[in-house]
Amino acid sequence: MEKNSSNYRLLSGLFFRLLPFQVLLLIITSVNGIVDSLYASNRIGQTAMSAIGLFGPLNHFLYAASIMFVSGSQVLYGRYLARDRGKINHLFTVLLAYRG
Repeated sequence: MEKNSSNYRLLSGLFFRLLPFQVLLLIITSVNGIVDSLYASNRIGQTAMSAIGLFGPLNHFLYAASIMFVSGSQVLYGRYLARDRGKINHLFTVLLAYRG
């Protein structure tokens, strides 16, 4: 895709608009994990927290896999929007009918 094409500008504009929200979601997840760990360590003790910590690598792997799928779906959706802009109204109407 050429950098001067309208599709490239549309996709890059959408991705840069979504970037602050994605960073905010990562920050909220990190802060939530810290607060949960502090609260849990005060409630259940250090020994139990160290046992829970053994599952940390598995948890990080599952989180990374889910982020990979979400990012991939965003790219595919962006390509779908750039390919045929005429179908956007139809897709939006179908989504409204489904929710309503």
